[in-house]
Amino acid sequence: MNVQAGFPRQVRTASAARQRGAMVLALATGFALGSAAPSAGEWPQISLIRVLRGLTRPVHIHHAGDGSGRLFIVEQAGRIRVSRDGALLPVPFLDIVSRVSCCGERGLLSVAFPPGYASKRYFYVDYTNANGDTVISRFRLSFDPDAADPGSEQILLTIAQPYANHNGGQLAFGPDGYLYIGMGDGGSAGDPQNNAQNPASLLGKLLRIDVESGAAPYSVPASNPFAGRAGYRGEIWAFGLRNPWRFSFDRRTGDLYVGDVGQNQYEEVDFQPAGSSGGENFGWRIMEAGHCLTPDPCIQTGLVPPVFEYQHSSGCSVTGGFVYRGALYPRMQGVYFLADYCSGRLWALRRTGSSWQSAQLLDGTFAVSTFGEDEAGNIYMPDYNAGDVYRLTDPAVTAGYTYRVPAVAHNVGAGGTRWRTDVAVVNRSGLTATFSVAYASTDLQLTQLASLDTGGTVEWRNVLESLFGLAPTGNTAGRLEVVSDAPLAVTARSYSDGPQGTMGQDFRALTDSDALLPGRLGVLPQLRRGGGFYTNLGVVNLGTATCTVAVKAFDTSGSQVGGTRLFTVEGGRWVQQYDFLASVGAGNQDTAYATVEVLTPEGKAWAYAALIDSLTRDPTTIALVTP
Repeated sequence: MNVQAGFPRQVRTASAARQRGAMVLALATGFALGSAAPSAGEWPQISLIRVLRGLTRPVHIHHAGDGSGRLFIVEQAGRIRVSRDGALLPVPFLDIVSRVSCCGERGLLSVAFPPGYASKRYFYVDYTNANGDTVISRFRLSFDPDAADPGSEQILLTIAQPYANHNGGQLAFGPDGYLYIGMGDGGSAGDPQNNAQNPASLLGKLLRIDVESGAAPYSVPASNPFAGRAGYRGEIWAFGLRNPWRFSFDRRTGDLYVGDVGQNQYEEVDFQPAGSSGGENFGWRIMEAGHCLTPDPCIQTGLVPPVFEYQHSSGCSVTGGFVYRGALYPRMQGVYFLADYCSGRLWALRRTGSSWQSAQLLDGTFAVSTFGEDEAGNIYMPDYNAGDVYRLTDPAVTAGYTYRVPAVAHNVGAGGTRWRTDVAVVNRSGLTATFSVAYASTDLQLTQLASLDTGGTVEWRNVLESLFGLAPTGNTAGRLEVVSDAPLAVTARSYSDGPQGTMGQDFRALTDSDALLPGRLGVLPQLRRGGGFYTNLGVVNLGTATCTVAVKAFDTSGSQVGGTRLFTVEGGRWVQQYDFLASVGAGNQDTAYATVEVLTPEGKAWAYAALIDSLTRDPTTIALVTP
């Protein structure tokens, strides 16, 4: 497992790093620093970032789709907990412990929020009652959006369970707006009542009902494959399932993935493509995964085989997951993740045309009882025994939020001054952020990985020494880039450290939205030369290819003064011109401004100025304005 632990060999202890909040290595919450990113490969290299602690037997994770960013975590004993802004709220969202039979394979097993939940203010749960039967209920919110009313229960469906195991338990709304319910075969072993193949039984099936039409308690969609057929329950959408503990829809394609728990030898993942009219028979109890079980002869006509299976030498109980559709990790895109509850192994499954590819990504993590998905498409999985929740990340290749600090220095200036840069990161995203920090100059390429808990901050004083281990005598100047899987606030201060103390200027880290593009003019106002002041000017190339930028100076009448200064800057680099007005022949100017124009097609640049007091050498940063 790719945990972030410790410093790479070339980096010394970061004694200068000031952190508000504890720094904890590896999978703990807080701030963590790791080695440079691994090389890219075909499959993601998964790192698990712990985002929540303090849960008891978590069995389901879901979001409400209401724009709140909250996660709802179902505890098996009968509670639903809320995570808001990365913190677990102390009061449960719903507490029905007194109505729930727990545990083993029984309990409060899932929650589902209907489309338009924010205005409807009700939701659905699947739980096992005191008699051991499956109950599908609707609950309503109280006046508090983080608290449901336990007295508002409306029972929609009760399904008798002949045994204590194989309860299924998953609820999910499909892309069609209907509620899907996963039902196990009733339990014991070998499906002794043959429920999974019995069209008159709801056990061993995937059900599809309409709970939003206003019909009480629900209606059967007319498009269900067996609606109105004699001898069949109309609620049935698919059958031949042993215990479909966790299933999910690909939020982009609508494809359905079902993790069906096996018996003694095999675990399987079943697949139903979007657009299916339903009625698939996934084989149980005739088959266990792709292998004949009973009866003899084994007639496989009309059965739909699994798209993935594994033997019990690799585990004993499949936990179905989700297809990743977030925006942060390109190598995870379109990959379906699943795990085994017993062994903790994590697999990835990917569909390519009509064929399937699979890979084992992690070995022996913990008891993975479920997976979850937030509104942004991030995927989570809990440790059932420890009560922790982790987010899946692929920090080696991230397509997330990029922040660029334009001027990072570690060199000797005029008069023996030493220029240094401090960098601070604040995380108020509501998520634990995983990010890379990369420094680039003409002579150095350095990278570190880090993670930061929500609400936390870290500051690297003299970043090139404290984070990257540069020797105090090192001499370099370049640019810093932070790439994160969650939004951050990144700032920097470059300053000179001399006999009279420090003086310097602050830089807000730049994003792609700050870039000056061809065809748009940028302005640097308040330039001065004379009267004890002069102005330095810097140009940053935010792109990857060499870019040429033209800078012109103008006086108060709008007339150009001096010549045009062309800056040709390599990708990802920055240059600074000392006493800019003098360099273009503009002479002394009490009030002037400069225009900045990108000449290179597809170029991306940014510029800044620093007004320098000749007596104190104190700089004042002048930001680029794009009228």
